Amino acid sequence: MQHAATSVLVIAYLNLILLLSILLFSRPIFRPLFRGHFETTMRFAGWTSLLLFWIKAGLFVSSRAGLEPVSKALLKSPSIWLMTVTTISILSTWFEVRKVPVKTYILSPHAIRLDFCASSPLGKAVPGTAVRISSSLLGEWYTFPTIAQPGQEGFSVIVANPKGWAAGLVANPPTELYIRGLPTTGFMRVIPLFRSMLLVVSGSGIAALLPQLYALDYAMLCGRDMRAMPRLRILWSAEDPEGVFGREVVELILRVDPWAVICDKRGLGRPDMLGTAWRLVRESGCEAVGVVGSQGLVGEVVYGLESRGVPAFGALWSS
Repeated sequence: MQHAATSVLVIAYLNLILLLSILLFSRPIFRPLFRGHFETTMRFAGWTSLLLFWIKAGLFVSSRAGLEPVSKALLKSPSIWLMTVTTISILSTWFEVRKVPVKTYILSPHAIRLDFCASSPLGKAVPGTAVRISSSLLGEWYTFPTIAQPGQEGFSVIVANPKGWAAGLVANPPTELYIRGLPTTGFMRVIPLFRSMLLVVSGSGIAALLPQLYALDYAMLCGRDMRAMPRLRILWSAEDPEGVFGREVVELILRVDPWAVICDKRGLGRPDMLGTAWRLVRESGCEAVGVVGSQGLVGEVVYGLESRGVPAFGALWSS
């Protein structure tokens, strides 16, 4: 009995250390600096913690079983059933992992487009959704917006990042990738709630907008009544937009919004995104603003516009 109590106490302290390490790396001050370490710590420390919880629960119940068979005591223990439900909930997301073929198109030395021959095996990619992909089953998982063109099967994602995992993917284009779970809904799904909306985008964040732009372009091509569709204005800042993302993307933006503001940061540097967005809102009368970009840009523009009484939306950073 004393040995079991000591073992339970030791495991409880080990669990506490693991959970505190996850909490430490998830703090805003550390997470941007150690993104890879955070992903690894969260995954493997979490799994180890779950295993230790099972061991602790088993030792605790068996030490108090008395004359009753241990197997019967385990079946009657609420903690064992709670651990069972928790474990099934965690494992259920891994039952949805699929390894699928991809076609890679090089857009520039810093960007590639990945075409998935069919939509996610577990759901259809629609505008405003994102999918989690990875090159390694136990490695880092990243979320990318799905680009599904109307009338075509499958979807694409654009990877454009000069650092970390994305840089490795751009340097060594894959032929197969892992997809995990259903396409998830992002904040871009709020666009149909408004009659008009300004979209403020930085760099590769333009990929999050492409599904909505393709849908609007397709509607115009089919001659649909555009009065029922949201009117979009676009402010996009990137380094060499046409060279990195292709002429097709620029032309698509200009078809949807002929007065779009596209800033090339190579020669002009980063523009005043908040000031330009505020000016465009006043000129166009847009009802709301959506922001896609870095943590600093999203915070600056969303706070700046909301303080002026303009509804503004931005994705949670690293969501």
